[in-house]
Amino acid sequence: MKRPSLTLAALAVLLAGCVSAGSQDDTPEFTRVNADPILQRERGSANSAATVSMRTYTILGTKNDVMAALEQAYADHGIEIAYRDPAAGTVGNRQIRVSGRLKGRPLSSYVTCPPVPTVANLENVWVMNMSVVSIVKPVEGGNVQVQTALQASARDPNASTNAIRCDSRYNLEWSIAAGAAQKLGVRLVEGG
Repeated sequence: MKRPSLTLAALAVLLAGCVSAGSQDDTPEFTRVNADPILQRERGSANSAATVSMRTYTILGTKNDVMAALEQAYADHGIEIAYRDPAAGTVGNRQIRVSGRLKGRPLSSYVTCPPVPTVANLENVWVMNMSVVSIVKPVEGGNVQVQTALQASARDPNASTNAIRCDSRYNLEWSIAAGAAQKLGVRLVEGG
């Protein structure tokens, strides 16, 4: 088992406050980390444990230009920037609460939340708590690597049940990175 990089560990800490066991998939652009999310601490339930899903993209540009473009891409998705650290190259929001749609698309296009009974429940009844954070770091060739991580859980506000973890479909991470690349007028490359 490979150890996650320092950047991955820092991102998981930003997302969840504390990282338990980390593991890295064989493909370099995809990493999953089991984390102890804010929701789990609030509700004290293992059922609300979430998984941090991460995608890595490469964009041609300077760190500052890509950070600014990412902030615009977040805004285009209706995600308010609540966390910004230019020195660390980190931007995002750890406490997004949404139901129904995000950027005009149903939540089910961004996440899957088994065992939510139906997609209609996820989109019309359940409330989603999300954390979306991007880390930007310069790499060789005048490129910048963007790692965007998503952590989500959902809860039926009409029931006295704990939140359930949701897994990313990786569309939101891609859409944010693609939006940033489009703002800069450059091509988005998956992987790092």
